[in-house]
Amino acid sequence: MASKQNEPVIGHPKTVAELGQAIYSIVMRDRDLAKEDAENYRAIKAGTATSRPLSDHERRVTAHIQLMMNGSTPQHLLTPAISRGEQIRAERDAIAYVHRDLSRQVDLARYSEAETWVAENDKAWRALCRDIIICATRLFSLEERAREMLKPIEGVCVALPMATTIGRLSLLGIGDPLLDMRVAALNEKIITESDVRKARHVE
Repeated sequence: MASKQNEPVIGHPKTVAELGQAIYSIVMRDRDLAKEDAENYRAIKAGTATSRPLSDHERRVTAHIQLMMNGSTPQHLLTPAISRGEQIRAERDAIAYVHRDLSRQVDLARYSEAETWVAENDKAWRALCRDIIICATRLFSLEERAREMLKPIEGVCVALPMATTIGRLSLLGIGDPLLDMRVAALNEKIITESDVRKARHVE
């Protein structure tokens, strides 16, 4: 028969990492309980189950559930167990309830941490976006210049370095591939019309 391990103490996890660790601890506890319950069942079927009175600790289902839930235990989980099998099932029910509650808390914690990250990184992110758009706008202008430069020899096979790559292909795409990005950046005040004009006029 598996030895009984103490139930995990969840405490008051707040961060995604702390909540993840709490979930891991109760999942491992549930696995141990399932294993013990299966061993008990096999022992009963084989007629080798050891008859013993439950200890005071095993009878205090209320205590371990309240410990895990910090006093927020549903009433239907507070009924004392009268056998080890029932005690295991009661604790596994409590674990399932706690698991669902912690999972909801994880979603809230992720959102909260994401909001904090945005507040801390907004300036750096906006600067990076600006650099990307300015560089892309400059590249677009350079590619346009290359195409214009090659028009006099268009359709003629001559030995000119990279004429079939830089002159014929675009790294950005056809049309105005930066339009949506540029409009979004202007609306978010990441760049200005002046920035765009300067980037287009590459020397």
